[in-house]
Amino acid sequence: MSCSIRRSADWLFPRRLSLGIILVLLHCAPVHAAPIGTPTHWFKLGSNELALDQPRVRITVFDGDIRIGPDVANLFLLDTGATGIFIAGGEFLDLGDFDFDFDFDFDFGFNMTNAYEELTTAPHPVTIAGTVQEKGIGGLITVEVTDAYRVQVQAGAGSSVVLDQAHMLADGDANFGGFAGIVGMPAMVGRVTQLGMSHWSNLDDLLDFDDLADSDDLSASLFMRVEFRDELPPAPDAVGRVEVPVYYKDFPYEDSPAVMPTSGPLPFVDIHLSNGSNSVVTEAVFDTGAQLSIISSPVAVALGLGEMVEDAEAESGFRFEPFINLGEELLGGVAGELVAPYVLFDRLMLEGKDGKRLSFDPITMLVVDIDPEVPAILGSDFLTGLWADRLFGDSTTPPGYFDDIYLDFRGALGSGDQRDGFIVFDLNPYHIPEPGTTTLILGVVVWFLGNRRPAASDSRC
Repeated sequence: MSCSIRRSADWLFPRRLSLGIILVLLHCAPVHAAPIGTPTHWFKLGSNELALDQPRVRITVFDGDIRIGPDVANLFLLDTGATGIFIAGGEFLDLGDFDFDFDFDFDFGFNMTNAYEELTTAPHPVTIAGTVQEKGIGGLITVEVTDAYRVQVQAGAGSSVVLDQAHMLADGDANFGGFAGIVGMPAMVGRVTQLGMSHWSNLDDLLDFDDLADSDDLSASLFMRVEFRDELPPAPDAVGRVEVPVYYKDFPYEDSPAVMPTSGPLPFVDIHLSNGSNSVVTEAVFDTGAQLSIISSPVAVALGLGEMVEDAEAESGFRFEPFINLGEELLGGVAGELVAPYVLFDRLMLEGKDGKRLSFDPITMLVVDIDPEVPAILGSDFLTGLWADRLFGDSTTPPGYFDDIYLDFRGALGSGDQRDGFIVFDLNPYHIPEPGTTTLILGVVVWFLGNRRPAASDSRC
């Protein structure tokens, strides 16, 4: 299963980059973080309308000691919203391997290729062992399943993961924008995965075109940094580290395929949503593969954001109609495309370990019904807050909210309720308040909590 979604009308980060500058402007909304019960901190944060970037890795497929490839189309999306490894057939163009000449004489002497073609037509090709019904944003689609191969997943700082006897999903018609495929949860269970953004703080280094032209790996300078780790490193600032508990769900294949794809569980977090007097407690997939975050139509209706109206063309006979028209987005993913409406509501809150809390308000999300087991998705737009403003601003523009995010899935190898984990957010020091500021805010929040009225509606979806 793949919950990942992206805007069909736009390329991903690699194809939106011109001279190292992203040509997509993002809108940020204020966010707050505070501990549960009596707050001791209040972090002023924000969320994005579209993810500035998403984590990427490179893969190499081996049959025993024989290296198969891919040689060019090997840049894959590292996707916590995907249960397996997916080889796509969409045309791929690797920005990191361009010969950049910043006198504006670009050398585009390259051939477009794709991972599916490279692997299935190699001198020692990947072979197909069967098919399976894969579920994505557009419903069910039949995709191929490969024989078992050894897959090396390479991240930054020389870190890598090797998956032995991996059966991959493959579809020559699938297109994931600027990525040649998807590496899902099998590469992340049992370890810590670091998503680093602090290097975006230094605008002079980031947009130094001479250095970029001399760089052997453009992605190390421009893109989100990814590193596989055995342990969670100490917090640079204990106050500014928020650890949100994770639990896992398995999504078995309903058609019982003869060859079972290699798969892992999806990570979920509890979320608290509020809009006016309405509040909802539900769960969300934490999905680095989604550019935009979503809630389901039952959640949106419970928040008072719209209603269900009859629609003969809809599979269920009904569709969600928002009370306020904020526009729509054409989304693409596994199994097709669909149009989804935007909604705006007051707050989304994550409860962290040790009484800490991250709350985002107000929030814009899309309304999409993917699966009854997926009432919401938190995408990469929650990870890169304010970094776009930093990139397009100047030296006075505040840095992004999170320097590093750690996907601590070391406890995901068990079964059922015995599995555990955390999404660990390390805030940039700029956004950690001084003790005096914390004390003042604490007094205001304690007064507010003591005098607030109870919500008129509180439901669980």
